[in-house]
Amino acid sequence: MKRAALGMLVASICVGVSALSGSAGASVGPIPDFVIPGTTDFYLKECSKLPEARKRTCYIRKLLAEVEKTNNPARTLPRIDKDVHRNGGYLESNCHIFMHAVGRTWARRHGVTFENLRNYIPRTNDPGCSAGFGMGLVIYLGVQIVADPDSALKSCTSLPTRFREYTCIHGTGHALMRGYHGQLAGAVLACTKLGPRFAADCAQGTFHDYWISLSGGDGTTRPPHRAAGPAGPRSPASRPWPAASPRPRAPRFRRAAR
Repeated sequence: MKRAALGMLVASICVGVSALSGSAGASVGPIPDFVIPGTTDFYLKECSKLPEARKRTCYIRKLLAEVEKTNNPARTLPRIDKDVHRNGGYLESNCHIFMHAVGRTWARRHGVTFENLRNYIPRTNDPGCSAGFGMGLVIYLGVQIVADPDSALKSCTSLPTRFREYTCIHGTGHALMRGYHGQLAGAVLACTKLGPRFAADCAQGTFHDYWISLSGGDGTTRPPHRAAGPAGPRSPASRPWPAASPRPRAPRFRRAAR
């Protein structure tokens, strides 16, 4: 169960980054690292046949509308997860990254704060749509997290399972990258201030956001060194790892998903 959840999270991230990278080209679609079964396209099927860029926009708009129907994302997202998993295919591959945008928009519309964040985090350990939405909520709080990282930590550690805690801390890494305007070094340094238990989970989020920014996807700004390539001479990916910084790693889940 733990390995399956982690595998799904990694797959969703990899495929999602691929999808967003395609936005830089004309009509290049995502190429999954593995085949996700199910191509029925019964869920939000009106989006499935559109050209690539319009398809992404359509899914994000429709998924947001699904959440807005109830204004109770904590309970609505688990239902969306089930429908998306049954649907499979393109939507399942990309739902996590789509939900980053949905979560940010919903948080802005409904005044999400550190104090009420716990009320809206989806009540599931699903690493697909729900985890993406939860991260989107936290990303919205980026500037506030820069000003008061301890408040983010307090909110994240109040969640009932290790996976939901990890999702929240990982989202904090994304949020710090945006709060620091894409400055990777500053964001990683801020992650270290969360303490040794959480620093690596947070740093994963900063590097994930950096990789997404190489294509300018998911509301990020393409870094100026992008012309040199993701491993070019001025890219952080090409530099030696600072000894004092946390090395991102896969999370270890101590409690079973529930």
